[in-house]
Amino acid sequence: MQNQKLFVNSVIEYRNECLEVIGNYRVLWIAPDYSELVVFNLDDDKAWPVVKKMKDIEEQMTVGNARKLTKDPYIVPDHDLNEKETEKRDWAWNIIKDIVEREPYVFDPTERFEMVKHACKQHKTTKKPVYKYLRIYWTGGKRKNALIPNYRMCGVLKDPEAQRTYVEGKKPGPKSRLEEQNNITAGVPLNSMIRKI
Repeated sequence: MQNQKLFVNSVIEYRNECLEVIGNYRVLWIAPDYSELVVFNLDDDKAWPVVKKMKDIEEQMTVGNARKLTKDPYIVPDHDLNEKETEKRDWAWNIIKDIVEREPYVFDPTERFEMVKHACKQHKTTKKPVYKYLRIYWTGGKRKNALIPNYRMCGVLKDPEAQRTYVEGKKPGPKSRLEEQNNITAGVPLNSMIRKI
């Protein structure tokens, strides 16, 4: 049986009675006396850190409703950064670094609101990007490099074998509602000439 002791950055997977995964939570902070911890829902784009009792989570793990993952699927491997990636990462980090270093106070909504307000004033930005960077940072394992933009995951890959598969003469993408209702095909089907464009 794997070691179920929780640490900061452990990922807890929750399952329902049918053993279907219903959520994954990252441990962001553990009280010195191990009585409480702060978790963050990794599958909810609008999640905020939540305080939980350690005994409640351990009970869920004992009965099989939760388990600690041995591999963290939310950590993006580091790579050599180009100038643009370094610049974007450092910009985001400079905005949130003073906030995230103030644990556990950052996990209190009222305290966090004041910290975010101060960061907005200091960096001449709005609350939206600050909250976005905080969520990215917590999702990515509380690592500075979690703030690297995902440029390399965008668009079609350069490797031809890894590119999307297109069918000659067929329009890519799903049919629109209009096409489905009238049983027609709108748009331009793909062929070798259009793909070169």
